[in-house]
Amino acid sequence: MLLTDWHRTKAEHVQLFRMQVQQDDLFQEVMKERAMPYNGVVRQKAGEKPELIEKFVVLLEDIIQNGKDISEEEWDGVLLLKVNEKSLHRLIALTGEEDILSRKENFRHLFAELIRHGLGSSSRTKRIHSLQIMSCLLRNLYKKKFETFSASITDLIGTHNGVSDALLPVLSHVREMLSPPITADSKEVAFNKLIAVKFITSVCSGFYNPNRNGLIPFLMHDENVWKGLLAAAADKVSRNSLCLDLSLSFIVLTFFEKYERNNVYLNELSELRSSSKAEALVETATADLANACHAISAQTDTNRIFGMKLFGRGGADEESDRSLQSLFPVFVNAGSMLLYTLSLHCKGFAAAVTSLYSSGSEVGVGTGPGEGPVHASAADAKAGAAPSTSSAASSKPPSSSGSTRISSTTADKPEILSAVLFLLEWSSAKALIKTKGDEVTVSRLLLTTLQLWSESGDVVSAFKRVSISTEYKFKLNGDKVVYEVVPCQIRTFWSSAVTAVLRFLTSNMIFPLVDEHLCVCLSILHRLLCRQRRWRVGEGVGVEWSEVTKVLFRLLKFFSIPTLLKTARAKVLPALTLTLRIFNLIIMHGDSIFEKDADYDKMHYEIIRYGQNGLYEKLEGLLKEEEVDEHLIASLSNLQSIQRHFSSKIEEWMKEGSGSRHPSEAEILELIHTHYRTLDLVLLVNLDEHSRFVESDEHRIFMSKTVQALVGSFKESVAMTIDM
Repeated sequence: MLLTDWHRTKAEHVQLFRMQVQQDDLFQEVMKERAMPYNGVVRQKAGEKPELIEKFVVLLEDIIQNGKDISEEEWDGVLLLKVNEKSLHRLIALTGEEDILSRKENFRHLFAELIRHGLGSSSRTKRIHSLQIMSCLLRNLYKKKFETFSASITDLIGTHNGVSDALLPVLSHVREMLSPPITADSKEVAFNKLIAVKFITSVCSGFYNPNRNGLIPFLMHDENVWKGLLAAAADKVSRNSLCLDLSLSFIVLTFFEKYERNNVYLNELSELRSSSKAEALVETATADLANACHAISAQTDTNRIFGMKLFGRGGADEESDRSLQSLFPVFVNAGSMLLYTLSLHCKGFAAAVTSLYSSGSEVGVGTGPGEGPVHASAADAKAGAAPSTSSAASSKPPSSSGSTRISSTTADKPEILSAVLFLLEWSSAKALIKTKGDEVTVSRLLLTTLQLWSESGDVVSAFKRVSISTEYKFKLNGDKVVYEVVPCQIRTFWSSAVTAVLRFLTSNMIFPLVDEHLCVCLSILHRLLCRQRRWRVGEGVGVEWSEVTKVLFRLLKFFSIPTLLKTARAKVLPALTLTLRIFNLIIMHGDSIFEKDADYDKMHYEIIRYGQNGLYEKLEGLLKEEEVDEHLIASLSNLQSIQRHFSSKIEEWMKEGSGSRHPSEAEILELIHTHYRTLDLVLLVNLDEHSRFVESDEHRIFMSKTVQALVGSFKESVAMTIDM
């Protein structure tokens, strides 16, 4: 032991020894690759285990390091060999940023030769391998930390004016590889699509901030690249294997300079009216969200069993479970962000969602945890059956099995509804242990998406036709959130969305924190109640209206905390305004919102009960003290009028009797029903109108950061090597 090492502990010596061994192993691997070629391969010295290293590794190193010219015969031999991506990765990883920039002419020469000898060849194998090599080089170059990132990357491909000339032939081949449909026996077409999408994903995932990616504008040079991605998404075979890559590509391309109004793909998306193409994008987001849900379900053995039933999966081993869990942030953010983007910008989204549920059909989303997969329609699809037209309770699908990717047949469409509800419930439960992680981004994206859905009459009408017979019960198990699937009264997705929003509101009423999710949840609730008033969307579907009013009263009590309005005025006032707006909506139009008169009378009973403690006067005093708008204070008047009117009737009832007995709840409800016509209320107009969602500056900042985080997580978590 050296004198300078006397202070190190045994553990530190062990760690240092392991690092030295790893460095020696890496050095030996590099030295083996630098050995002289022998008939196209490199052989190790005698006595060692023989290992074959492709000749193109040595040749590419000669081009990059020394600028060596290679003959056409050598290129023909190299491009017919299988691409060793691991060796290429080590080659770039061991070359520093300064060395790479000093050899930019060599990199330009390499890209030009790959395009000329590979993409320009009549051999399919050479074209595929050259594109695969370029994709691998780009992915590894993007991992470097150049001072001027965008300029450095483009300089390595060609001069400023020559990058376009270099990439146009590449994009032409990418477009051709994406266009043919995949059939059952067309493995060649499937692999072509895989390589093409991986190349586009390699470009899109180049840097955490897409706006600084200097190569994305060249993807936007030709709209046929966009059409090729749409074609790949529309093909269920390629979508199942490339859902994450497709999601990332669509997200990055639509968010590139989105707020600078320079995005041509955003215009393409806004003009996309084809139901089938928009439906393919929805299914891509569905696959990502379902994989995210499965990652949650794999946390414990119990949840893993429920998860395989819930999302129609079977036979998943522990290794695939761990892989899914590590990819959870990428899956859930990609699916949620793509769903949000489609809901906000795609004109064909409402038509696509409506087409998922044909008129008059009733698709069962759940059958119960003990009766096969919870998604009856998904299981029927995997069994080759058509969507069921009977109720969910009568459907008993067979057990499903297969890969961890969901299938995307026509009957699988309720998967997205179940995934959205599941993730909202999960993020609500996570809020109970005050965690701050991926669930914050997930909940905000999905709630904003649900807000956009509630603005579309076609989407709400479609959700009315989807029946649900199970729900998720989450509970805390130490620092983890576990769940079970339990049967519930058959109801529509509309009523399930109301229930999910109410639970989210309850879990986010945490003092002294006021979450921005409160306003989004209240906005969703207000829109859904407006739809209920106009179309009776939730009629006869088991909505617990008492739970709606209960949560609203809890919000009023929450907002009456004196210090809350002073410390979080900017967040409290919009939420309080929406809460009082909803209250006045159900007071003025309760006859067309509530399904029974008894529910309407019960709401008045609760208004009287909460008013006895001076809740409304307390709120009025706080608002006057903060000098808020008079219209907000006036919105309390109807609550106060109801409390004063019926309290006086109760006092008269008590005087007519012995005066010592308070009326029971049933007697108070009878008084409300009898004296309702003598109640004077202030007529408030436009209660059932709401402004359409528009991205604010806060939304823009959040969405931009989310896209950057998604690209970063994708680069760190996803293995982007391509297996032949």
